[in-house]
Amino acid sequence: MKTMIAYASKSGTAKRCAERLAARIPGSALVDLHREKPDPSGYDQVIVGGSVRIGALHRDAKQYLDGAKPVLLKKRLAIFLCAGNEEGVEKVLENNVDPELRAHAERMVSFGGELNPEHLGGFERMMMKMVTKVANSEKDKLPKLFPERVDALAELFK
Repeated sequence: MKTMIAYASKSGTAKRCAERLAARIPGSALVDLHREKPDPSGYDQVIVGGSVRIGALHRDAKQYLDGAKPVLLKKRLAIFLCAGNEEGVEKVLENNVDPELRAHAERMVSFGGELNPEHLGGFERMMMKMVTKVANSEKDKLPKLFPERVDALAELFK
């Protein structure tokens, strides 16, 4: 099966997760949606994902899902998020992914998130530092990645 893994990443977390997926799904094509918007017609299965900021899926991932919807509805589909707030994942999907695509997707999963202030601009970096200070008092509230979820999705789409 030909597999395309398309991602949109702000600070690199979604990119690293997509690369991990691609390394575990033989022959898969890895696509950065910030650079290109490929036609998914030539693939049997498509995995699309992106980073989440303040409850919004990365613009490039959202636009790709919306624009390629007619073709994606004919493909085996999975959607992944890289979101630091695990409790808000269902709401992010509801607010950012078309209901038909959500119903069609074989799997929708959050890979978690991480704090990478060094990859952010001025205002975002300042906000991230404030969040980190507050969260440091409650270590269990800090965002973390779940590589086992990446591996489970790869196993499903091998």
